[in-house]
Amino acid sequence: MIKLSEAQKVDVSQTLQLYKGLIDLQANIESEQAESLKKMMSGLKPDEVKSFIENLNFFGNYAHGTHVAGIAVLNNPAANLLVARITFGYKLMPELPTIEKAKNNAKETIETINYFKSTGVRIVNMSFGGSPQGIETALEKHGVGADSEERKNMAREIFDIGKLAFYNAIKDAEDILFITSAGNSDEDSEFYEDIPSSFNLPNILTVGAVDQTGEETGFSSFGENVDVHANGFDVESYVPGGDRLKMSGTSMSSPNVVQFGWKNMGYQSGFKC
Repeated sequence: MIKLSEAQKVDVSQTLQLYKGLIDLQANIESEQAESLKKMMSGLKPDEVKSFIENLNFFGNYAHGTHVAGIAVLNNPAANLLVARITFGYKLMPELPTIEKAKNNAKETIETINYFKSTGVRIVNMSFGGSPQGIETALEKHGVGADSEERKNMAREIFDIGKLAFYNAIKDAEDILFITSAGNSDEDSEFYEDIPSSFNLPNILTVGAVDQTGEETGFSSFGENVDVHANGFDVESYVPGGDRLKMSGTSMSSPNVVQFGWKNMGYQSGFKC
C-alpha cells in the first residue's frame, strides 16, 4: 500500500479537472480545463510550481489506469480482468537510468508476460510507451555523459536491453493479442522508435486516435505500423472516486479496440494500463 503525503491528499473532483487540463495542454487541445489550469499556474509562486505539477502527475498515474480499464470493460458486467501494475515516475526530476535498472525491468517484463500466458490471457492492453529520447533526456537532467553523443550512446545501450526483452516476450506469446496505443507525439512511431507501438509482430495491434468525426487527431502518432484507429478524443470513463471524466489520447483509443475484441471473441482480458 502506498502511503500518501499530506500534499498528496487532495480534493479529488477539483484535481480531476486540473489533471484533465494538464493532459489537454500536453496534447495541444484547447479546453476549459486547460485554460483554468494555465490561470491557476500563473498565480503560483515560483517555489510552488514543482510540487503542484508533481502532485498532478502522481494523481494522473492512478486516474490514467482507471480510465483506460473502464473503457475496455464498458458494458461488460462479466469482465474478467488481470491487472499488471506499472509504476511510472511522477517527479520533474526523473530517476537516473542505468544498465542495472534496465536489466531488472526487462526481467519483470518477461515474468509479467509469462504470467499472462500461464493464466490464459488472450488480450492485453498497453496504453504506454517509451523511447531512447526519453532516456537521453533523463541522463542529461542528471548531468551524466560528457556530451550529447555520449548520452545518446548510453541511452541506446540502456534502451535496447528493455526493447529486446519486450519484443521477444511478445513474440513468444503468440496466443495473446497485444493492443497498444500509437503515442501522442504526432510523430512516426516507428521512426521515433517508441515501444511497444513500433514493434512489427503478427500478434500486436497498434492503435491511432481519431475524433468523433473520424478524422485523425492532431496529437496521434502515425506510420505504417499503425494498424487501426479508434476514438481517442474526449472519451468518457471512470476515474478514482467513481466520477466520470472525458480524456483524450491514444491511451483511450487502444482500450476501445480491446472492448471490440472481447465483445467479438469472448476472450478473458489482461490489462497493462
